[in-house]
Amino acid sequence: MEQYIHYGEVAIETANQRVQMNRFFGLILTSILAGLFALARGNLTTTNAAIVLFASGFGSLICYFWYQSLQSYRRLNKARYAILNEIESVLPVRMYLDEWRYLKREKPDPEIVDPRPAEDADHRSHTIVEQWFVRLLAAGYISVGGYAGGFILTPQVKRFIPSLPDPSMVGFGVGGVLLIGLAIFFRIQTR
Repeated sequence: MEQYIHYGEVAIETANQRVQMNRFFGLILTSILAGLFALARGNLTTTNAAIVLFASGFGSLICYFWYQSLQSYRRLNKARYAILNEIESVLPVRMYLDEWRYLKREKPDPEIVDPRPAEDADHRSHTIVEQWFVRLLAAGYISVGGYAGGFILTPQVKRFIPSLPDPSMVGFGVGGVLLIGLAIFFRIQTR
């Protein structure tokens, strides 16, 4: 029983570490992204565009590592709760397993009253919400980086294609194409 209690505390500690990681990355990355959007929205020069492009690439890379850390925590928690469920199989009450059955509407006890509205038929795990937040941040970094990259490349390409629109239009186009590519990448990865 002592092992079960200790292991439950370890699982809770892991969840707390994940929350702290999310706060850290979320605060840093959203602040930097807001600054990049402000910089790109102002009078963009080639130097500022290069800074935005570099910082957005760095931010995208950090988003990737954050996403991978979430996957690691997800696998770790899954393994820990599988072990806790195994230990619970010899206990009179299976709290963790019953909790997930309840959340998935596979109620273990017909006497349990479900307080959720009927239209909320599905429970979203916290990991899924976290992953979508990271994806949205990555999309922001990719779009602002694409905009800056289009701004930088337009004068060079305009020498060969004089009818090319102004740099901001090309930047929007490049940012849009990169966002579509990112959406396809995320769709493939979630299958």
